[in-house]
Amino acid sequence: MADDSFELFDLRVEVVIPEGKPIY
Repeated sequence: MADDSFELFDLRVEVVIPEGKPIY
């Protein structure tokens, strides 16, 4: 299940970066 969470987080980061918001 940890892998699934990581994959979702990766996608979120990609969507957050272009928005100009912090990913940390």
